[in-house]
Amino acid sequence: MRIVYRGNFEPQHSTETHIGLTLEAMGHELVRSQESSVSWQDTERMAEGCDLFLWTMTFDFAARWARRDAFAALQQIGTRMPRVGFHLDLWHLLSREDQLRREAFFQATDFMFTADGDHDVGW
Repeated sequence: MRIVYRGNFEPQHSTETHIGLTLEAMGHELVRSQESSVSWQDTERMAEGCDLFLWTMTFDFAARWARRDAFAALQQIGTRMPRVGFHLDLWHLLSREDQLRREAFFQATDFMFTADGDHDVGW
């Protein structure tokens, strides 16, 4: 499977780095889109020929790009493949909970995997 993965791959120890290495060890081809420096338009181009879009968001990096660009790119990507969000942090009942209703990470992905369980109604 060919996977385009948007996230922060710069730190040696990050969710994205470890998931990426695991996916490659399983035989998948990974196309990395560094969230801090690759535009949504470029990510959309990188997704051509891929089977899956995976995103682990770093909010400070995501906020650098226009929200409308993220939504537009994800809409186009979604016509060709499933869009998956994966994150190990919590959002519900925290000051950033409003991001659940406005950010493309939560609103424009087909599947969301988080550690933020026990909030079925909120999801």
